[in-house]
Amino acid sequence: MAFCSYIKVELIHAPKLKCVDCDTWVGANPPVCFGRVPMLDRIRFSSTCHKMQLPFKLSDWLSTVPTLTSLHLDFQDEMVWILPEEPKKLFSIFRNLRNVYLCSISPDCGLDWTLFVLEGAPFLERFHVKISRHICDENGFKDRADRSNVVWEASSDSIKHKNLRLLDINGFETNDNLIKYIRLVIQRAVGLQRIHLHDKEPCEDCDDIYLNTPSLSRTIFPNNEAEKDLLRQQLLQGFSSSIEITIVTWNCQPSPAKPKPAKNHPSDLFAGMAKGWPTNFIKIGEKNKGSDITMSR
Repeated sequence: MAFCSYIKVELIHAPKLKCVDCDTWVGANPPVCFGRVPMLDRIRFSSTCHKMQLPFKLSDWLSTVPTLTSLHLDFQDEMVWILPEEPKKLFSIFRNLRNVYLCSISPDCGLDWTLFVLEGAPFLERFHVKISRHICDENGFKDRADRSNVVWEASSDSIKHKNLRLLDINGFETNDNLIKYIRLVIQRAVGLQRIHLHDKEPCEDCDDIYLNTPSLSRTIFPNNEAEKDLLRQQLLQGFSSSIEITIVTWNCQPSPAKPKPAKNHPSDLFAGMAKGWPTNFIKIGEKNKGSDITMSR
């Protein structure tokens, strides 16, 4: 579903539905209400947040979807449109969740709030976070909500996550806040095996702005082995850990970087759907046999 102009979409009865992809909506939050969807295991929702759209709680939105294995939320460089909450309220809902993608997070929002998702999914194995660092995306669209830090107090460090194996951060830069965040994850995720840190994606438009505005400071990323080793020491200092930390710069990729995708392009999780909708994927807006869908404007 791309650019949903409906006030509300209700999936009342969709027994064969396995995947939902919603890219940009203009109605109230959340854009889709889930009824009986016993096979739904993957969702991707991507949108900016407008002034009239209030953030919402995952425990309310996904209370009828305990079958999720993959959750992909893309905030498109704007304000985060979900509300942090007590992780224990998510245990029963996220008991099958294995993969989480939190994408296009504005640096203004920070990352500490993402811990409530990690702590609320005790069997999560892969946690992907992408920070948006595109200064070329700034615009004057007045109806968008203001970017702001999400208020969240991390729970006691006595809470330990035993199943997380991979922490993947795209758009990493060397600063105290990110280093503190990663160390906090290491402290909680006692079974963590790998950390992948990626430089921000190359962007010609951003490079042009930096070139023409010398006063702007570029993000700092370790580019040589000495700097990478120093960062690894900072992250693991005080931990008796054998975590493998991979630090990837774009100019070190084994193959040429792909062109920057369109802002609303589906993630790799749904890349296989580009050539056609599989039978177990309901494209909202089409009539599907055996599924009841209601929409209201």
